[in-house]
Amino acid sequence: MSHEIRTPLNAIIGLNHLLQNSGLNCEQQERTRKLDQAAQHLLQLINDILDLSRIEAGRLELATENFAPGDVIEDIVLMLRERTDAKGLQLTTESAGLPACVVGDATRLRQVLLNFVGNAVKFTERGEILLSGEMLNEDDNGVLCKFTVSDTGIGIPANKLSRLFQPFEQLDKSTTRQYGGSGLGLAIARHLAGLMGGEVGVESTEGVGSRFWITARFKRGEPGKERAPAAPATGTLAGQVLLVEDDVISREVGIDLLQMLGLSVTAVENGQLAVDAVQAKDFDLVLMDLDMPVLDGVAATRAIRALPLTRPLPIVALTADAFAETRERCLAAGMNGFLSKPVVVSRLREVLAQYLNLTTSEAPAPNEPAAPAGTELLADIDVWQDMLAVGNVEANHYFYRLKPALQQVEASMTRQIEQGLAVYDYDSILPLLTELRRKLGAETAGGPH
Repeated sequence: MSHEIRTPLNAIIGLNHLLQNSGLNCEQQERTRKLDQAAQHLLQLINDILDLSRIEAGRLELATENFAPGDVIEDIVLMLRERTDAKGLQLTTESAGLPACVVGDATRLRQVLLNFVGNAVKFTERGEILLSGEMLNEDDNGVLCKFTVSDTGIGIPANKLSRLFQPFEQLDKSTTRQYGGSGLGLAIARHLAGLMGGEVGVESTEGVGSRFWITARFKRGEPGKERAPAAPATGTLAGQVLLVEDDVISREVGIDLLQMLGLSVTAVENGQLAVDAVQAKDFDLVLMDLDMPVLDGVAATRAIRALPLTRPLPIVALTADAFAETRERCLAAGMNGFLSKPVVVSRLREVLAQYLNLTTSEAPAPNEPAAPAGTELLADIDVWQDMLAVGNVEANHYFYRLKPALQQVEASMTRQIEQGLAVYDYDSILPLLTELRRKLGAETAGGPH
């Protein structure tokens, strides 16, 4: 079922991204932005359903990594600041009582807190939201931490509280119509808390506000060993890519996206044709779908690995099947990486950059004028826009990597973008990006006009 839902959604998101980069006017850009928002909402619903089904089947395993709990709290603030500012809400944090570093699953903790704070923003029209964290105790089993989200929202009737953490529970139908939501987030939070050795709870007074909390047990971590966020890949990709995809629309979208990133693409529709293509031509990377006729992606990978190739050939799974066991099966067959559909272009570029040549332009000599930003900067702007669209917490940092080049193209517009970022007003940035693309496109084609 995951595959059947994700494949058409991959086409919708991919085609919309291509449309956004096709010289649209401001009104058209706004419509494609709303389309992307709707698609991302649908994707979140699909992910929630899959998470719940995996949890109930006992198939969801937590990751173990060093991370700073305080950083997770700050991530939530960055991701939701635009929404709180738009409603005039004050979002504050308290995390001084948390350990500097723990070992656990930062992604799942972030998922729970994002749900709690997202709900607080949704149901609060005025006042403030507080996200706090503290260490309750420490023993031989590790540290027990508590995270609390308090708001001054509409509150919850006392007779509804006991059912809140059950799947598909909403306050009532009118609440669903007014505020949206699937009723899955809190049920998933309850299960995740249990997996993390803790629990969830809520206290609320109707008309006054609510307080949601989660406890979780972690091992003590080693400060300084937290996984640093990967630096966004910059520069121009180059190489020959073999795209193996049986769905016609997904294949067309994949070709266009890869070509937009500067790559040469050969596309085939099944695993046997992929094996034949690898024997006939020298490729730098293979993007391999899994569920295909004639020969599936896993079998095709095994066949390619048995060939006497003259150099290593990276193979990255590109599939709508997002389960962990599928990832393990791909790696066991000899694949190097894994991308789940729907594909976010910035993530696609990040993965490709691990295996393909990434060229960067040399800095001009001190007395020489800088060369036009050209296609490289256009590609970087695309990556940055994708980061903004999915709420990547590194999006603001990425802008400052691009700022010197943007200032050379249009200093005034760069200042406007920076002002919009300062207040998380991404809507004001979109038309500016469109204008920047036009200007860069003109320079790339034949110099400034």
